[in-house]
Order: sequence, then C-alpha cells, then structure tokens
Amino acid sequence: MKILILKDSKIDAEELQQEYAELMSSVGIEVTYYEEELDYSYYPTYEDADGDVRPTYKWLKELASEAYAKYKSDIDHVVVLVHEDNWLSDPKGPAGIWGTAYGNFGMTGYQLHYCRYDRDNKANSLGTLHHEIAHTFDTLIKTYM
Repeated sequence: MKILILKDSKIDAEELQQEYAELMSSVGIEVTYYEEELDYSYYPTYEDADGDVRPTYKWLKELASEAYAKYKSDIDHVVVLVHEDNWLSDPKGPAGIWGTAYGNFGMTGYQLHYCRYDRDNKANSLGTLHHEIAHTFDTLIKTYM
C-alpha cells in the first residue's frame, strides 16, 4: 500500500507513519510513504445536511489532481492530515467529525482520506487514520466485484 500524506506543517508525522506501518505489517501489508507538507491554517469548507463542517469537494479534488500530476499510479491513498489546531470539522460542543474516507469517487482513482491529527493523544491520530483507510477496503471490494 502506497500512501501520500499531505500533512499539516504543524505535524511531525514520522511516529504515526511508523506505527501505522507496523500495524499493517501484522496482517501482511507493506506500507510505503510519500510525504508533502501543506499549510492548513485555512481551507474551504461547507456545512453538510447533518450540520457537520467538511472540506469542499472541489478543494479535495484539486489536492488529488495535484498528487496525480506528480505521482500518477505510484500511490494508492492520499491522506489529508490536519493538525487539531487547524481542524475545521470539530466545532465547540459534542458535534463534529474526526475524519472522512472519500474513497475514489472523482479523486483520480486514489482513495482519499481527511483525518484529524491529535497532538496530545497519538492513539487518536492512529485510530482515525486506520479507521478511515479501513473504510476504503470495502470501497475497493465493491468497486472491483
């Protein structure tokens, strides 16, 4: 599995990447990473029908298109990894989301993931990353069956 991490400039994702690679190796999947740093102090959002704030599809598609221009079919997943200080999908109160798996719908064939990075609790970051990537296993099976 080849993953491009588009990480927030506030994040050192090396430990997270290592832990995820170890987790996946326990089931026989080798993970290769590519990494790019972006500034997520602002990104375009909208409010969905449930009232959750999400990044716009247009913006996510632009990120996927830029990745495709550089990597073509050398990657499988694009992870938009946003530091909790810049995370716009977690409003005050009990509402909000910690991640979304967008699958490959219109994302140049990549599985695209929007994930929150928790600076204080690395288990939350690893759990969110794994949870969102695991959603796409279902997507891949449905797509190719």
